[in-house]
Amino acid sequence: MLATIGVPLAGALLFAIGLALTVWAARRFVGGLGALARGVGLSTYVVGALLAGFRAGHIAVGLAAANALAAPIALGAIIGGAIFLLCVPLGLWALRASPRASVRVPGAYAALFAAAPLLAGLPLLAPTLARLGGVVLLCLYAVAAVYVTTSPAARALARAKDAGFAPYQGGSLGGGIVRAIVGMIGLGVGGAFVTQGAVTLALGLDIAPLLMGMVVVPAALGLVMAPRRAYDDGYNTGGYDTGSYDTGVADALGAQLSLLFFGLGLLALLAPGAVDPLVRRLDWPFLIGASWLVALALWRGWMGRLTGAILVIAYVGLIALHILARG
Repeated sequence: MLATIGVPLAGALLFAIGLALTVWAARRFVGGLGALARGVGLSTYVVGALLAGFRAGHIAVGLAAANALAAPIALGAIIGGAIFLLCVPLGLWALRASPRASVRVPGAYAALFAAAPLLAGLPLLAPTLARLGGVVLLCLYAVAAVYVTTSPAARALARAKDAGFAPYQGGSLGGGIVRAIVGMIGLGVGGAFVTQGAVTLALGLDIAPLLMGMVVVPAALGLVMAPRRAYDDGYNTGGYDTGSYDTGVADALGAQLSLLFFGLGLLALLAPGAVDPLVRRLDWPFLIGASWLVALALWRGWMGRLTGAILVIAYVGLIALHILARG
């Protein structure tokens, strides 16, 4: 009995320690990158555009899990993280937004929302991730980064971010390097703890590895890393006026690009692993559908409460389908 209880408790403790360390390290890492980028002469806007929505914690857990041969958790941190961040924070935010709130985005932003999951999922069609696919995704991330840092329309969308990023980009170039290195080390250790805790919990509570990876881990990461300052927040630091709406959309796209192109690309390049068939049949199509719904809303110029309700309810349905798949 004690052994039965002790295994889940040990897993929960490791998981909690890993989450706390990952949150702490992600802030140091992203803040260090901001100071480093400003130190080499990049503008506040460019730094903000590159780091908006950047999910270092999810990527770190994905790489740590891949190195530990926990493929469901590795893919879940990336793909499941993108699904959670798109459906839950953005969906709840749309539910709470003013019915008159509008969002003005360049047409290319809506196109990126629609294209990112479709292109990122192509490496998932094979039984295992391929390094060539990782290289392609990283190249796509570079192209997208060039667009969001050079397009005048993208600059207009993200202008509300400029002032918010400035306080987190102070300090010397050397200080930025130190913070980035310390954050990177912390992310590696935190990701390892999260992975070990998740595996132990799955074994102790008899939870399907893919359910743990695609639902539990990304939801936990998304929730504990939600209350952010401007430099690494995902969705809203102000009210629900038009400006903060635009900022939230810029961050939501940044989260998608950083996870689906950069995160999945690194995963395929550095630690390619097996792809569970259920990811191809369920999670990838779901991500495409949710992204296309958001893209349609952006193309129309506003995200109403109906869109938010669909995203949240659909995510609950996805959890139910994963549970049924286990049964």
